[in-house]
Amino acid sequence: MLGLILLITSFLGVWQAKTKPFWFDEILTIEVSSLPSPELRWQALYAGCDGMPPGYYWINAMAARLPFDDHIRWRGPELLGWLLALTGVYHFTAAVCGRSAGLAAVLLLALTPVSSYAWEARPYALLLGVLAWAAASWQRAERHWGWIAALAALLATATNLHYLAPLSVVCFALAETAVSLAERRLRWRIWAAFAAAAIPTLLALPLLIKMKADFGARFWARPELGGLPYYYGNLLGFPLAVVLVLLPFGLPYLLRSILKENPASPRRHALFLTMCLLLLPVLSLLFTLATHGGFNERYTMPMVIGYAAAIPLLLAWRPGGLARGFTLSLLLAFLVLSGREASRLAAEPPAQLAGESGTALTALRSAPEGLLLINNPLDFLAGWYYANPAQRARLAYIGDTEAAYRLGRTDGAVRLLLALRQFYPVPVRTFEEFLPDHREFTMFSSGPPHLQWQPSRLKELGWKIELFASPVPGRLDRVRAPQPGS
Repeated sequence: MLGLILLITSFLGVWQAKTKPFWFDEILTIEVSSLPSPELRWQALYAGCDGMPPGYYWINAMAARLPFDDHIRWRGPELLGWLLALTGVYHFTAAVCGRSAGLAAVLLLALTPVSSYAWEARPYALLLGVLAWAAASWQRAERHWGWIAALAALLATATNLHYLAPLSVVCFALAETAVSLAERRLRWRIWAAFAAAAIPTLLALPLLIKMKADFGARFWARPELGGLPYYYGNLLGFPLAVVLVLLPFGLPYLLRSILKENPASPRRHALFLTMCLLLLPVLSLLFTLATHGGFNERYTMPMVIGYAAAIPLLLAWRPGGLARGFTLSLLLAFLVLSGREASRLAAEPPAQLAGESGTALTALRSAPEGLLLINNPLDFLAGWYYANPAQRARLAYIGDTEAAYRLGRTDGAVRLLLALRQFYPVPVRTFEEFLPDHREFTMFSSGPPHLQWQPSRLKELGWKIELFASPVPGRLDRVRAPQPGS
């Protein structure tokens, strides 16, 4: 059954990768990873082209050498990471409660919304896979020194994938502290593995400090204590009402179950780690509030490993019991949803074709000849990536960090594009560079209001904006310079 789940997941993952166009963040991954040397990639990250540790781009640069379709090879590491996550959570859970419990953990993880990150060229699915196997290695650390080495390597890899991954290492350290207190002994080799995991973060500290200075105060997603139930709900796919029940009652029940277990029980050790991982969103939220950083629930995605393992660990696995019926019900749900997804994908065009029919290029075909200013940076970069040379010559974007923050309350995407132009011929210019050379042009507006601040800025400068057409979605405007002397 596990083999069947992995086979279906691989098939659907490759199919999804071939039919979903790259979006803004994925294109940043591709452009930084495509730079020809580690030195250039470091320079691009220091300039602010993207916000992941340098090791992540090295992994993608290696994957880019594979002879596959672009959409598959750039998303290949994430699909591999998702398969690692499924197998890792299986071995972590099955080691305590048996294979049926391990299968239930796999299915619980596969049915969460985070499965969609398996075909996205960002580090989250790969991070899940690395940490799931780190959990299995921690569980087996006393069997052989090889598991200690694997734990150190996996946790060090995790901190090379995302700057908040060290907080996941803190969860491992908290679980190990609980084990040490319960058994009144110190497993120093495991603590040495935790220390080794800190090395990549220390090496990348200059990049982290620079990124915090450039993006921290004006990041698009701010941490909010009141948003905690929504963070859990978005990761697990639960409505708010369910989360409001699970948080105050589920976590205390888990703690009570831990305290009832024998101190030396493998189940208790596993429950310690799942409890700590389940608290990762709380830990990350408090950390980002204290450091005034940005926060999004996907940064705490390793929490789902704790969720997927905790439920089977709490059930009583007896032959012919209800627990096995629970696993079969999960399997049925997985098969039904996979079939529905395959039916949907059968009607989807290839990713390249879908990208060429994206918002920006559709607007370009509807606009009059000449330059077209795209004021949504997400639409602009996707359009530029999929455009042919003639289309690229007609696309433009204006970046102004001061106006973006004042009028849209965030300037992160603007900073990213202004940094990217230092390494690629992407048509991004400042107002001071753009406006003196263009007295009239067409502008396309679409997307959320906070990304459509350019019309307001142009009006502040006295430019006239007149509606030209209203394609769906968005609108086209004719923009004219003010009269001399006005």
